[in-house]
Amino acid sequence: MVIRYGKLWALALAFAGLGLGTAGQREVEIELRAPATEAVGLAAVVQARTIDGGQELLLEWPAKLGTAVQARLDAARRWEVRAEAAGFWVEPQLLPPPPAARIALTPRATAQVRLSLAAPPGPARASPAQPGARQPEAAWIRFRDTPGVETLDSGREFSPPIPCQEVKERQWECSPVAGKVDLRVEVAGSSPLYFWRQTLAAGQTADLGRHRLRAGGSVVGWVEQVPGLTNLEIHLSPVAVGAANPAAHSQRPPLSVRRAVGRGGFFQVDGLAPDLYALEVLWDGLRVGTTDAVEVRGGEESRVGTLIRLSPPATVELAISPPTAASGAAWQFVLFREAEKEGAVLEQVVEGQAAADGTCAVDRLEVGRYTIRITQGEARWLTQSFEVGPGWPTSIFLDIPRVEIEGRITLGQEPLEAGLLFGGKGGGERLRLASDEKGHFAGFLPRPGRWRVEIEPSMQELELRLRALEVPRRKDGRATRLAIHLPDTYLAGRVVDQYGLKASRAQVTVWAREVQGRRVLAASTADDEGEFLFRGLPEGSHMAEAIARDGAASPSTLVELSEDRRPAELLLVLEDRVSLSGVVHSPSGPVAGATVVMWPQAGRSIRGSRVFTDETGHYSLQVLRGAVNILISAPGNPVRILATRVGAEQKRGELNFNLPEPSGRIAIEVPPAVASQPLQASPTLSHAGGTVGLIDLLQNTRVQEEGGHRMLLPAMEPGRYQFCQNLGQGCDEQLLVPGGEIQFRLERREE
Repeated sequence: MVIRYGKLWALALAFAGLGLGTAGQREVEIELRAPATEAVGLAAVVQARTIDGGQELLLEWPAKLGTAVQARLDAARRWEVRAEAAGFWVEPQLLPPPPAARIALTPRATAQVRLSLAAPPGPARASPAQPGARQPEAAWIRFRDTPGVETLDSGREFSPPIPCQEVKERQWECSPVAGKVDLRVEVAGSSPLYFWRQTLAAGQTADLGRHRLRAGGSVVGWVEQVPGLTNLEIHLSPVAVGAANPAAHSQRPPLSVRRAVGRGGFFQVDGLAPDLYALEVLWDGLRVGTTDAVEVRGGEESRVGTLIRLSPPATVELAISPPTAASGAAWQFVLFREAEKEGAVLEQVVEGQAAADGTCAVDRLEVGRYTIRITQGEARWLTQSFEVGPGWPTSIFLDIPRVEIEGRITLGQEPLEAGLLFGGKGGGERLRLASDEKGHFAGFLPRPGRWRVEIEPSMQELELRLRALEVPRRKDGRATRLAIHLPDTYLAGRVVDQYGLKASRAQVTVWAREVQGRRVLAASTADDEGEFLFRGLPEGSHMAEAIARDGAASPSTLVELSEDRRPAELLLVLEDRVSLSGVVHSPSGPVAGATVVMWPQAGRSIRGSRVFTDETGHYSLQVLRGAVNILISAPGNPVRILATRVGAEQKRGELNFNLPEPSGRIAIEVPPAVASQPLQASPTLSHAGGTVGLIDLLQNTRVQEEGGHRMLLPAMEPGRYQFCQNLGQGCDEQLLVPGGEIQFRLERREE
């Protein structure tokens, strides 16, 4: 409530004791300074307003420019004074100590602008704009003195809004101060317009032009000006909060937008839907600057509060030793940029070939972390990571310490002609050698140490995956001798459908029973009759299963292999998968972008199904009948691990999930000795009857790295957890309470 008094009322109330009594009264002389001689004597109004949070009083006195007003004010209260005079602007000011206050007036100018509103194209259609151009209902203008530095925002705030007058349809006249000013024109529900370094003459009208405003929110800020980096762009893309995989956000419409950076480094990205956005500065398609994520709320402007510093692209000099491969051929390389978003894949940047002296220069590299892969033909000799930063050294030395090997491979008592893939298909370092008809092989490896080996016999269409071999380096410099023996085991069988009919070209996989699907021993494709054959598998108990191209799969079947006897022909019967669907809920409603993963439990299958919920929280996937492990990871919600059973007669089912509100933290300590070596064991985390492998957990949830040797799962469902180093062995069980933290330790395990 505002109580407004004129001069006579103010004097009367002073003597009536209504807050203006003489005991607590101060007399102030308020002088109106005329900006020019011709303005002296112009009628004006002086105002004093209380601003101390009590009952608000507004006092007014008639006055003339160039004269003074005697005012009596309550000395116990805080006052703001200002004045109104036609054609002049007065900035409100706090009442200074007595005896006098001087109010300076600044001449006004007129700015004319033509405005209309329209629904913006593309991503901004998600904002609350109505289709088609329409007439603004009201407009305001703000101003401030022009910053003295061209490239930086001075930080001085704009004036309070001044209403503009509509003089005719879509044409508005506003009255800021005259002089060199920055202007901001506002219309409710749309992004404001900025006019920088405008020169306005007193009493004159300046035409700001015709503009169409975009409805929705906006982001504004300033970019550092760096010589050579011109024609910059701002790129905004929505961020899935807490999502481990960008695919969780991919089911939404594409909302990324680009806008050019203007003069002096100012940028404005308007017409934005409410969301959390990642901001990048691009130059010639390269990222040269970034800042923290920016939140945009409906119809509001978000400001990047600090100047965005730029990092020009760098040039990196590579030096490889030895300069060429053993054959004398030049090294090839592929350079990948490491992803900053969790769960994202490496992005290939460039591939090329080193010179005869092993050197090469790679230019136009953004600041960030990279992985380089050195190859020669199909062999991968080295994979190494490095960082590129502003002012950092740009020379990268890559050492390939070759180890010469020779050996012999046998199947039972006979030599085996085969291909030997050291490092395996998924290895960062991998080389292919071949044995002759006598089983002999020879070549070079890029380093000593432990190597996984996959055997590709020429006699059959299958792969055999061996346990890791230790390859030492001999002190005398001679070739290291290796002996690889495959037991003469035999496993034959057929794949049929549920009606007993042959299932051609199904994928048959054999895996070690004790590692719960983590170490596949062999894989093959059944022929047109559905028949398959494996030889050279390790002796012992294993599991076999088949998966058809249409997704039907067989339950995993136990097989016992020995060189002394052949097992009976194995029959693998395919089953149709059950279609499951449902909704993922949180305390605030359905959850969009949640990751839902289901794996059959031990003894069923080695493959799982992963999907993401849509905008309404719904998911749909297929899984084998029986007991299944479930992992649910949703942005901003605790991760759930649990289990359920899918009915034997089901073809379709509904399964909904509720995510709890409280959460706790699970830390996994990774000692340096473990972090520096490939993960050989199969660590698992169990909760509520469900068990998930550590690798699958890291791939499907949001994980934070602390100190380089500690992985943190920041939001997990409370309850009792069991962490096992490998297949139910070396287990540690702890209770996670809401808001608490438990810690497990990953131990090194030799195969």
